[in-house]
Amino acid sequence: ACACACACACARVRACLSRAWPGLPCGLPCGLPRVPVMIDTFVHIVALVLAWYLQMVMSAVTSGLRGGTIAARAFLEFANERGWKKLDDEATSLSDETIGMIIAAGGICFQLLNNFALPFPANIILFPLTLVQWVLKWQITWG
Repeated sequence: ACACACACACARVRACLSRAWPGLPCGLPCGLPRVPVMIDTFVHIVALVLAWYLQMVMSAVTSGLRGGTIAARAFLEFANERGWKKLDDEATSLSDETIGMIIAAGGICFQLLNNFALPFPANIILFPLTLVQWVLKWQITWG
């Protein structure tokens, strides 16, 4: 019964692979019961890496927008205290959103162009925090 189940699973894997990659299943021996498990694991790992990357992009955009708005509002309050710029009604003013979007665009582009990595001097100084980030990422993922 076990050999029949393995042969059936092997046939299903060969059928799926022959649709995706026509020449690949010819190189797979049929007596391997772990081929479906290996393919399933590979697909899960690829999906996990893709999900991590998409989450990093979403987090970068969200953090950039929020941080840019906070920085712009703080700068405009500082400019108002110094008398450089008189603030109108903050609820109707578009200057904080405009400055915030410019700062956010710069931060998001920096993150994407550096592939979410720290530049040279900062990566050495902040290496312990990078380790903490990786531990947290793996704990959230594998729980």
